Amino acid sequence: MKKKERLLVFEKYNGKCAYCGDELIKGWHVDHIKPIIRNSKYSHKKKMFTTDGTCKNEYNNNLENCNPSCASCNIQKNSFTLEQFRNNIQQFIIWSVKPIGLQLMGYKRPMRLN
Repeated sequence: MKKKERLLVFEKYNGKCAYCGDELIKGWHVDHIKPIIRNSKYSHKKKMFTTDGTCKNEYNNNLENCNPSCASCNIQKNSFTLEQFRNNIQQFIIWSVKPIGLQLMGYKRPMRLN
């Protein structure tokens, strides 16, 4: 992506992550709202996956489909659709808050018997 295009994506949310709202810092990512899913294969020589520069959904590779994203959100979003990403975040929140919510409702952990 060219510098001009990257700046347009950055300004879309006034320099903030489209997903969490944090200020974007150096190393921010350009996320494809509808995933493009890059074609990759495992290189036994390099012992890692490498991309060949093509993608499965080339029609999604356009500026309108790009959002500014902090690295954390983009890595979590991966190749999920926006709805799948939201569901994953919702589950994360439920599981991270659940113990606190249970404590607020008066739930006490059973005591360990030795």
